[in-house]
Amino acid sequence: MQDTLQTTETEAAQTREAYHAVESQINQLRQQAQELRSQVQSAEGRIGFNNERNEELQGRIRQNEEQIGQGQQLLEQQRREMADADEQVLAISANLETRRNAVHEHLSVHNAILPDRGRLDEARRAVRESIRQFEGQIASADARAQSLTNQISADRQRHETLAHDHQAAAQARESSQIEFDEIQHRIHDLEQTRNELEDRSKQCARDILDKRARRDALNEELNELQRAVTQRRSRVEILEQLLQKGEGLAEGTQQVLKGMDNPEIYSIGVRGLLASAIEVEPQFIAAIEAALRDHLQAVLLTDSELASQILERLSNHQLGRAALIPQDLATLRAVPDRQLVPGGSIAWAVEKVRARPGAQEITDRLLSNVLIVEDLHTALRMKRQLPDAAIVTLKGELVGADGIIHGGASKEEAASMLRRQSEVGTLKAELENFEYQLLEKEEAVEQLRAQLEEAQREEISLREQSQRAREGFSQLQGQLSVVQRALQQATTRLESIEWDQNQITSRIQSAEAQITWQREQAGLAQEQLEGARMHEGELELEMESFLRRELESSEKLNELRTALALEESALNSLNRQKAPMAARLHELESSIQRFDQEICTWRSRIEQSAAESARFAEQIESQRGAIAAIEEHLQGRTEERAAAFERVSLLENQLVQLRQQISGLSESRSRLEVQLTRVDLRLENLVNQVQERYSFHISAFEPDYHALMLSISEQKKGRSRVEKRKASLEMETQATVEQTPGQVEESEAQETAEPPIQSEVSNSSDLSSAPGTTRTALEDDEIVDLDEIEIPGEEGQPDWDFVTSIVGDLRQKLESIGPVNLDAIQEFEELEERHNFLETQHGDLVKSKDELLQVIAKINETTKTMFAETFQLVRNFFQNNFKELFGPQAKADLMLVDETDPLESGIEIIAKPPGKKLQTISLLSGGERSMTAVALLFSIYQVKPSPFCVLDELDAPLDESNISRFLKMLDNFIENSQFIIVTHNKRTMGRADVIYGVTMQEFGVSKPVGVRMTQEEKKPSKAEQLRLEAEVAAEEAHHPDGIPVEDAAGEDEPSPALAS
Repeated sequence: MQDTLQTTETEAAQTREAYHAVESQINQLRQQAQELRSQVQSAEGRIGFNNERNEELQGRIRQNEEQIGQGQQLLEQQRREMADADEQVLAISANLETRRNAVHEHLSVHNAILPDRGRLDEARRAVRESIRQFEGQIASADARAQSLTNQISADRQRHETLAHDHQAAAQARESSQIEFDEIQHRIHDLEQTRNELEDRSKQCARDILDKRARRDALNEELNELQRAVTQRRSRVEILEQLLQKGEGLAEGTQQVLKGMDNPEIYSIGVRGLLASAIEVEPQFIAAIEAALRDHLQAVLLTDSELASQILERLSNHQLGRAALIPQDLATLRAVPDRQLVPGGSIAWAVEKVRARPGAQEITDRLLSNVLIVEDLHTALRMKRQLPDAAIVTLKGELVGADGIIHGGASKEEAASMLRRQSEVGTLKAELENFEYQLLEKEEAVEQLRAQLEEAQREEISLREQSQRAREGFSQLQGQLSVVQRALQQATTRLESIEWDQNQITSRIQSAEAQITWQREQAGLAQEQLEGARMHEGELELEMESFLRRELESSEKLNELRTALALEESALNSLNRQKAPMAARLHELESSIQRFDQEICTWRSRIEQSAAESARFAEQIESQRGAIAAIEEHLQGRTEERAAAFERVSLLENQLVQLRQQISGLSESRSRLEVQLTRVDLRLENLVNQVQERYSFHISAFEPDYHALMLSISEQKKGRSRVEKRKASLEMETQATVEQTPGQVEESEAQETAEPPIQSEVSNSSDLSSAPGTTRTALEDDEIVDLDEIEIPGEEGQPDWDFVTSIVGDLRQKLESIGPVNLDAIQEFEELEERHNFLETQHGDLVKSKDELLQVIAKINETTKTMFAETFQLVRNFFQNNFKELFGPQAKADLMLVDETDPLESGIEIIAKPPGKKLQTISLLSGGERSMTAVALLFSIYQVKPSPFCVLDELDAPLDESNISRFLKMLDNFIENSQFIIVTHNKRTMGRADVIYGVTMQEFGVSKPVGVRMTQEEKKPSKAEQLRLEAEVAAEEAHHPDGIPVEDAAGEDEPSPALAS
């Protein structure tokens, strides 16, 4: 199969390579055909583009020819205008030369006059400058003298003021110095007090930490004692419960202690166990238990008659066996006299047992001849000396009077009655001691807690005092710094005042000297000023005559210059006109040349496009022929590819089938190998388990073939009977479905007489027996005879699957039993206690849940009742108030969205003003919505009034008539409630008792202003009420359709509302 697979794979690979080669050729051919098609499309597109381009160029050539004709006309016109402008320029140039010569001649005459004028101007400016200087010197000297005089006066006043300030500053410095010294003294005292308080506070904190450490240590000791007390108390309770329940006693003894089936009769004469009636020192418990042995579980009774009744009851009901000690029979035999303790022994056993009244004689007789020794070696030696005595050791080894030695130990010794009683006594003593210590520790902790609280209070008090001292210290430091700053300021001010006084004195002396010098300089400047003014008058007369001659010459020169400027302006204007004419002329010539060039270029392009289009047409024809040849070749290659693909698919399917077969064989081989390994491991595991569990090696096992086959046969028969029984029961069940009621009752009666199937199954499962044994199975009244059992011969083979199932069932039963749990009793008690606690908690929770549900139901019922009553009242008031506001034809109502659940339901507000349809409240005007809200508000207010009510611009969208209705309704409530209304309406303001307004007299600062009205202004007069009613009636007459409300925006559309 491997060779076939390799051959097929090779053939498939070759076929696949041929297929890929054909596929590659097909792709190349398709690519070539696609490239040729792209070239054809590109050539066709280029031909179309050339045709469109030629048409466009023809149009442009026509446009350029038209523009060339227009440009030649404009060029001739511009040339004519250029010739006219040249002639005008020549005429103006000749006239301009004549005028320039006249201006030059008069300008030479005028310039000869100008030097004299400059000399006079210079002399006059020099004189005027000297006059200004002299006047400035005089004014400056006078001003400086006056300023110095004023300064002297101010300095003298300042000097007097500084003298008063100097005296005040000296007094302030002296008082500040006294206050500074006093505060420093107080700070020193307060700092000492603060340090003492901080030292005491630190000492108190250390004491608190010490006490806390001691308290924590005592709490740790207290917790340890509490844990010890809890552990011992729980241990005592467990042991007492075990003693009370008779744990470890025989079944019959437990029944006697419980009073069997009639405790009221039998428990009266029962005095308890003998072990409960005696007390033994702990070191002798083992010895006394060994001496008394089973007598410790004997039950003490009052008389022998009761004993006979109890024994009869135990026997009749098979409740177990018990040892009984009647009081009347136990005292018949006399107690032997005590002998001296032999040497080498510890004591007689009777001496180490203390019994309660009624049990002492019994213990004396039972232990009359028992001697306690140290060890078994001593006991054997003493036995030779005292052959009639029973000797017991401290470890519990007994040498009986008959010479039989009892010894050894078991796990149950730790749970004996005497040991439990001794442990209970010891634990109670320890518990009492621990409880006493616990009380002492609690008292110590309480005392320490009280001391700690006292120390904490003292620490808090010290901290508060220290804080107050620290605050006082800070305040004094603040005061000291303030006083110190005041002292420094006073000293600085005093020094500044003294310095100012010295400066003022020196400044006054300097100013007086400067005043004298300034006055002398002012006299000299006044004399020079008078001479300069006389010279200025002479120069003014000479300047006037010269100015008249200069003015006449200037006027003539200006006339000549004006005429020259006019001629030059005309010439410049003509020159400026010629420049754009020349530019325009040049532009027209260049445009005509450019149009000619463009026409030649476009015509050459048209010829190139036509040649290119012809070349592309030839190329298209050749490429289409090539495409047809490629498509024919491609068709043949496609058929070859399809054939190769079918061959490849066939070979691949064959490969898949061969690989699946090989994979299946490999998996089968792997499973077989795994099964073989599992069998080997299982065999080895079974050998190990047999050796570990039964300490028996499998190689030493001698099989009994006949016994094995017999046991297998019995198990099969038992299982077949069970299966038959199950099949018959199933058939009877199916038949019961079709039976009549009477037949069903008969079949049920028959089934009740038959034993349950579980017993048969359990019996059949217990038929396994050891090799070499036989058992019989009972099925109803059928008895299987052992002689009829066929024992197979050696030629038969055991049914190992059946054996494996039986062994597995038996092993599962053994494992289901589980190991022995020594702590089961303790765990059961803990779980029982936990179960009882959880059951109690569950009952409390269930009860609380029921009570809570009842309360919730009651609250819901009460709430529904109150809500229904309140809703009905609000509804009635709303209907009345709506009619009062909108007129008697108006209708309004409140409806619940979900009447079945009023507490969770929404409320629909239906409002229908007169003459309008029922629509949503959103379609009502602003005024109508406001009036509807007013009606609802006052309806709720009537049901539950309030001493205060705030209305924020409720009347803003209302017109005058509706303001009257609103105020009329408001009057019904103002006697019982106080209304605070935010409004801009004067009518509403007029009804108020007190008006508060907000004004802003200064920018950014608002201020409330209140005005209280008089009592007469508060209530409207009867005439005013009549006027309001007349206005309402007139408004209703003005609106015959009953539309009384319009909002501030002036809505005119009718909008009755259905609001929700």
